[in-house]
Amino acid sequence: MKQGIKKTAIIGMIAIGVIVSVYIGVHTYGNCIIIEKYAQGYEKNEFGDYCRSDSRHTFAVHKASLFSLFTNLSIAESEGNVDIIIWVDLFGNIKGIGTVITTEDSTYQILLDRDFNALEQEDEDILEEFSQSIAEMKYIAHREWDI
Repeated sequence: MKQGIKKTAIIGMIAIGVIVSVYIGVHTYGNCIIIEKYAQGYEKNEFGDYCRSDSRHTFAVHKASLFSLFTNLSIAESEGNVDIIIWVDLFGNIKGIGTVITTEDSTYQILLDRDFNALEQEDEDILEEFSQSIAEMKYIAHREWDI
């Protein structure tokens, strides 16, 4: 009886080791896909993310943390009020788009569809106020990452 428990425990530990190894391998491979697909020409920063800037924007490609299956791409205005976040899975598929708009009074976090329109009707007024910046960000996301 004791021998059977020992054997089961060893098999269980080996199975867990194999599962963890496979997960880490797939995760590392997925992060490599993200970097290869979206971060060409970007510099790696001290946090392990990839960034570049032009005169008006900062672009970032973030590596997924070990226990996350998603990561994000971001565009931030250097002197503006609008940031765009694009969530992608570890194989480069877009899973969501959002914006953070900061005014003097408030900060708005708004989910967007693939055409950069608000998912919720109640958010359309604030997007309309910043429509020029949103349209520019949409163009930049398409130019930078073919989104």
